[in-house]
Amino acid sequence: MINEKYSAYTGRITYRDIEFDFSFDGDNLKLIPPDDKKAEVMWEWGMESIAPGVNIGPRPLCLNQTFLKGLCFETGKEIVFLFFKNQRFGLYNSILEIQVVGYIDYIIAGNKINQLSITCPEISAIHSHREALTVSNNYEKGIIRIETKPFNETTTERKSFICNGVECGIEFAVTRGINRGKMEDSVLILRSCILLDFPETEDYDFIQDLCRIVKRTIEFLCYRKDIFFPEVTLYSGTEDGKQQVVGTLHFRNEDGTVDYKSINDGRYIRREYLEEKEGRLLNMISENSLYLRHIPEDYKSGRHYTAAKFIMIMAAFEWEYRKMYPEGVKKSPSHIEAENAVEKMIEGLIGEAINKKQKSILKHLLRLVRTDNLSSRINQIGNEYDDLVGAFGQYLYKINGAELKCSEMGKRLEKQRNNFAHGNLDQKFDGDTLNDIIYLEYLIYAMQLKRVGLSDDSIRKAINELFKLNFAL
Repeated sequence: MINEKYSAYTGRITYRDIEFDFSFDGDNLKLIPPDDKKAEVMWEWGMESIAPGVNIGPRPLCLNQTFLKGLCFETGKEIVFLFFKNQRFGLYNSILEIQVVGYIDYIIAGNKINQLSITCPEISAIHSHREALTVSNNYEKGIIRIETKPFNETTTERKSFICNGVECGIEFAVTRGINRGKMEDSVLILRSCILLDFPETEDYDFIQDLCRIVKRTIEFLCYRKDIFFPEVTLYSGTEDGKQQVVGTLHFRNEDGTVDYKSINDGRYIRREYLEEKEGRLLNMISENSLYLRHIPEDYKSGRHYTAAKFIMIMAAFEWEYRKMYPEGVKKSPSHIEAENAVEKMIEGLIGEAINKKQKSILKHLLRLVRTDNLSSRINQIGNEYDDLVGAFGQYLYKINGAELKCSEMGKRLEKQRNNFAHGNLDQKFDGDTLNDIIYLEYLIYAMQLKRVGLSDDSIRKAINELFKLNFAL
């Protein structure tokens, strides 16, 4: 997390009118007070006085801000450490210690930030950096010419979205560079990135929120959470209207192992399938309108179905169904007529009830008359989306010696959900129920992508590639 040239960063930070020396190892920040302030920090900050000369503690010592600015001795530049709101310090012999969320290494201090550039291998796959090249050759003369396309051909049109009430813009682009270092690496370095622009700001919480929204977006497009942003490049505007790099944002715990197997297998939704709806997608994620809690930690765990995973998938379906059909399951006129008749019957029985207990039971039954059950909701979505993804489901059931019937699928999933909901966790999945869960994952993505506004053709292609279904579309 720290520049590999240094084992740690050291420097000075002023906090609560005291100038501390600091030491930072990439995870934890230590604030070391000057000798004449050690007693104040130890006894006045870390203890509670109950009488003259009598202190008890330790008492909770919380950071009352979400960032600290300091001067780094190793770089000679400003450094900003980022924290959660009301995060607690540890106090050890007058030394304050706290774990950081991340930090910003400034190159140029004092400039407000108005753009971010985020890159990772998954982004380079979603917006293919290979598309930035044109190749021509003359094998007879041994000549191969590789040329990058102009920026305007590899950068998407800016789309807007809202984050914390602020209008922002998003573009996919490809960066170019020349490798002058390791001999084993390619001379030409191409990386895709996501560019975010916004009104200039010094609000570090806002900048972190933007990064989290992008991360959740990539998780959604890859259907796994092991996405890592080792560093985020920060930009500021210049007087001549250009952009200059002013620093780098580093998040803690963003040095995980990249899942190149899933990337190389093509298990992601390509940017072109979004049909320029990326702004709408980020809007929905920013507003928490899109259910994402069921996304697995990684590809391997995503293929292992447990009771907890089942419950989260069912929750995703219920959430997306309510978003699409707030009025519930579509009912025929005859069904509505029957519900009206039953309501009148129960209301009549309530009027004839001889005690409060009978009335309470009848009123509960009355509330259930127009209640939809889970199986009817699954049956409705299965039938409505049959033209869209039904072929995927039919093949899934066929290769497992079964047949896709949405009505039966709904009944099995409702029964399994009720078993788990009532604590019967020993009720294992049978083969048909496993087929049901897998197909429901396809349906959930179809529902979500439909809400984003994608065409049926793009939705079909996206699901086909994300789940590696290998259909020729």
